[in-house]
Order: sequence, then structure tokens, then C-alpha cells
Amino acid sequence: MTRTIAGVMIVAALALTARAVDRSDIGRAEARQAMNQSGLIGYQVAFQITQNPKSIAPATSDQLTIIFANRSVEAAAPPRPFFGDDIVQEFSFSGQDFVNDQLRFTRRVNDKSFLNARYIRVINHGTGGWGGDTISLSVDGQEILRNVRMAPRLGNPSKGFQNFNRRDWRLRSYWEAELSQLRGRYAK
Repeated sequence: MTRTIAGVMIVAALALTARAVDRSDIGRAEARQAMNQSGLIGYQVAFQITQNPKSIAPATSDQLTIIFANRSVEAAAPPRPFFGDDIVQEFSFSGQDFVNDQLRFTRRVNDKSFLNARYIRVINHGTGGWGGDTISLSVDGQEILRNVRMAPRLGNPSKGFQNFNRRDWRLRSYWEAELSQLRGRYAK
């Protein structure tokens, strides 16, 4: 009988512990959600992009994308899959959002691992050539890149950023650089 009572007490204690753990997990999840909604979780990533008004293709209404990746796309054939597992992080913005040839936008991310990617790349999937000029990047106020010229362009450099898609691969024009080399200029 003593063993039965002890067994029941152990089961009851385990049940109470499980409920307490569930409640604390729910409480932590609610706290994380509230903090995330208030903008306190993660890291604030800010980009400042400029475009050259004197470029042959200064403005576009296309979606433009900044990609942090571990593999270059400077090859005769497009990668398979086109946007594969080598991509660490992507940030997109609209060419329509430029005011006086400048655009500043921010995003929140959960971690800063994208800063360890081998390459940074700026692309335009569409056909509306874009005259991207410089890119700046800060994370939680820490300057990572400052007014880095997006030059030389790769692919078909006589055009604005454009045609970064499988169909027009040979006509593409984009910018890509080794991120560690660019970051080295700003190491403290």
C-alpha cells in the first residue's frame, strides 16, 4: 500500500511539474511574441541605397534584391536550384520607393549570421534596367558597409541591373562582391 501511495504521489508530482513547465513555456512564448511585436527581439538591419540619375537606366519599378550567399553566381549557366541553399539571407525592396535617388529601409532579423556569408549580391529579376550606385549597411547602429560602390557590374555591365533570371541569364547585369573584403575596410 505504501508503494501504491508513493507511486501515485510521484505521478501527481510529475503531472504538476509538466503543467508548470507547459505554463512557463507558454509564458515564455507569449513574452517572446510580445517582445517581437514591440521590436525588441532580433537585430535592426538598415540599408541605404543610392541610384545614379545619370546612368543609362537610373530608375525602375522592378523588385530589387540584396542577397547574402556562400556561392558566386558568376558562371555560364544559372545555378540549380536558382535560389538554393547557398543563400543565407535576402532583403528585397522596390525600385519605386526611391526619393531623390536614395532609399533607406530597415528590417528586423533573428540573427546576424548573414554577415558571415561569403558574398553580397544585388540583383534585379526584371527587365527594367536599374542604375544602382552605392550601398550602406548597419546592424543595430553598427556600421558594416558605408557607401560601397556597386561596381563593377558583372554579366552584361553595359546595362543597368537587370535580367537576373533563368530565361535571360546571358543578358544579366548585377553586382557581387566578397563580403569579408568589404567588411575589412570598416573593421575596428
